[in-house]
Amino acid sequence: MEARPSAVPAPSHSPPGGKRSRRRFPFPRPPFAAHVGADVPASLVVFLVALPLSLGIAAASGAPVMAGLIAAAIGGIVAGSLGGSPLQVSGPAAGLTVVVAGLVHEFGWQVTCAITAAAGVVQLLLGISRVGRAALAVSPVVVKAMLAGIGVTIILQQLHVLLGSRPAGSALENLAALPAAITHLELHAALLGVAVVAILLCWNFLPAAVRRMPGPLAAVAAGTALAVAFAPGVERISLDGSILSAISLPQLPDDNWRAFAFAILTMALIASLESLLSAVAVDKMHTGPRTNLNRELIGQGTANIVSGSLGGLPVTGVIVRSATNVEAGAATRTSAVLHGVWVLAFSASLRA
Repeated sequence: MEARPSAVPAPSHSPPGGKRSRRRFPFPRPPFAAHVGADVPASLVVFLVALPLSLGIAAASGAPVMAGLIAAAIGGIVAGSLGGSPLQVSGPAAGLTVVVAGLVHEFGWQVTCAITAAAGVVQLLLGISRVGRAALAVSPVVVKAMLAGIGVTIILQQLHVLLGSRPAGSALENLAALPAAITHLELHAALLGVAVVAILLCWNFLPAAVRRMPGPLAAVAAGTALAVAFAPGVERISLDGSILSAISLPQLPDDNWRAFAFAILTMALIASLESLLSAVAVDKMHTGPRTNLNRELIGQGTANIVSGSLGGLPVTGVIVRSATNVEAGAATRTSAVLHGVWVLAFSASLRA
């Protein structure tokens, strides 16, 4: 007998009146809205950390205090939008404090703004030339030595502020004047400074539930509360006017063009290296998209052109804010952009 072929089940069809799956949203959501639940809280945390840091860096650089907020807003919005790192946060950086302080002392503030804008043009050209990855060929020892030297210079400068005296123009002058500053220390300022440093050093040893608040934010909040309660006479940072009234146009120097050109190259090199190395470090902290180094240089250069043209400090990628951004759960570059929007809104709300 011939074997009958096995019956093949007919494909099932849904009846004409059956239910069809309906899309919840008639239009696809824009990319920035897909992770808004993670990016908005992270941007607020970064904003709270960036605000006191920007003011402190501006004060330490000898620049107008509002210049730090201008750079923070532009770094967040411009570099965050155009840069190649998805989670890096840009703004004024401590690594350029000594450089900026020296330029302000030598050229004045408006010429320093011109140096910042011109350094941004150099960064932009480097990014367009696609040499971003070449910056990673610099030996880590060279970079670490440079940052260590900058760090020592900043420590010597800020020790005078902690002791209640005025810092000098160079590291050697600050070192030579240190015994006199210790002899004539201002007790309340010194105790406040020691308390802030102690909080920062001990923060990583506290329970995880407490460390959800960033250490710099906790240190600034505690120091401010102690100053209000026990040291009302300690010198404070004064904010005169809004960010709009602080805008100042750059100005070219009258002479000394060789030093001017050398300052441009120095600022462009340091800002580019710090931004690219920070971006690489941030890439190791998350599992998302990697950094496009050439695009990052273009974003940083554009931000410095805008910041220098409006009277802001130099902008770089900042590892402290970037690490805070990642730890706060940011998912896209929207967090960095929003942090700049919050800084701009806060600065614009100030009144003279």
